Amino acid sequence: MILPKNGRVIIIDDEPNQAIPLILALSKYNVSSTYFDAKKETLPETRFSDVRVMFLDINLNGGQQPNWETEKSMLRMNITSLINPQTPYILFVWSVNEEDHFKNLELLFDQELKDYKPIAPLIKMSKKELFNQEIDEESGRITWILSKSLLETIEFINLKLQEGISSIDSLEVLFKWENVVADSTTETTNEIISLAKEKSDINIELKKIYFKLAEAMWGRQMIKNPNEISKKAASVLSDLLSDKLQSNINQHLEFSIIKDINPPETFMETDKAIFNSKLLLNLNLKAEAFPGNVYDVVGAEIEKFPYNGLIADSLLIPLVSSDFFEDKNGRKAESSDEISNFKKSSKKEYCIFEKSKRDEIKNKSKFVRIEISPICDYAQRKWKVNRICPALLWSSNFVQYIGKSDNLYISPILRIEDECYYLVIDLRYFSSINLNELKDIQPIFGLKHSFLTDIQSILSRHVNRPGITFLN
Repeated sequence: MILPKNGRVIIIDDEPNQAIPLILALSKYNVSSTYFDAKKETLPETRFSDVRVMFLDINLNGGQQPNWETEKSMLRMNITSLINPQTPYILFVWSVNEEDHFKNLELLFDQELKDYKPIAPLIKMSKKELFNQEIDEESGRITWILSKSLLETIEFINLKLQEGISSIDSLEVLFKWENVVADSTTETTNEIISLAKEKSDINIELKKIYFKLAEAMWGRQMIKNPNEISKKAASVLSDLLSDKLQSNINQHLEFSIIKDINPPETFMETDKAIFNSKLLLNLNLKAEAFPGNVYDVVGAEIEKFPYNGLIADSLLIPLVSSDFFEDKNGRKAESSDEISNFKKSSKKEYCIFEKSKRDEIKNKSKFVRIEISPICDYAQRKWKVNRICPALLWSSNFVQYIGKSDNLYISPILRIEDECYYLVIDLRYFSSINLNELKDIQPIFGLKHSFLTDIQSILSRHVNRPGITFLN
């Protein structure tokens, strides 16, 4: 089913008796929904950011003759009070007279409510397609009765939703993936609670589990207060969730709407950098010394060893030499020998040119140092020093000038503070510093475990390469 679970469905209808059959139909098949009667006093204090489907009655004036100015005010108040701007959702225009002001509603989203516009074309769904209207002859009271079975109703809604996203069929993947994430979270939570329920006191047993989970990851470094232990335990629970999620994706996730996923002809470097950063970096870290943390190097420090030599040692000299020749001669060189001979005859000018290129790169890049120690040394308090790799966040504007060498580690493109960089590490400068130096320094970001492990692996191969003795 593509309909979202866990309350990511909102129903806005000023007539509860018209909304209840829809709520019951959704509930019958485990689709949670949140109902609002369109009154200002019942709207939530905090807006939703996770709404995926909204059923909106276009007539919110108590059944009176539709008046667009009145309706527009009611619609604007409800929509802007319920969801955050840029929330990706699909909108069902759910009304007895869904044609009334439908075009006006489309115009409202195009002009005044651009930040709240649904991501797919508005879907018309007349209440008359689902309900029969019964009028009590004595009281004149109107009652709305489902004209279809609950199963037929939910299938009808699901079909309408599939039709609605047919123009953006890629949404099926994200909508169904969110449902699998919700199911996996529930299963993981149930399994943890089940372990605790087998013992006499579930509260005590859960706390034991939290402590041991936190201890497994953080060992002797664990700060023994409830808040910190709970955070560390939740971090390990995320690993358990990841395993459960992968299993459920493999076993239960199937797609029927999305078609034709072809290799893209273009994919912007900025978008690559954004995704790489989400995959490889941790942000919003606290000030501490921790494996994988990356710390800024600024001021006079960048003029000291080893930072003052990082760019020169990582520079692709043949390209700089070629640029120098072309700059001075107004043409490209015909051979590398021509470039080499010209450099020899213009040593002073070349040195000035190379320095200016290094300065260009320096002004657009950032110097950093990476804590590269094994996580087990941290957890067991076995480290005596912080193992450090000096590095450079090399501006993507100058990526062509990064050298190619066994002693360089070059990351994929990353997006950091709205700029694109490559993390360039010269493994020859691997060193250590006193433990206290990073104690209270705020990292600018951290490397996720897979990223850190990759760097450690390359570094270990660099340190352990045997070499051979031979006559040349």
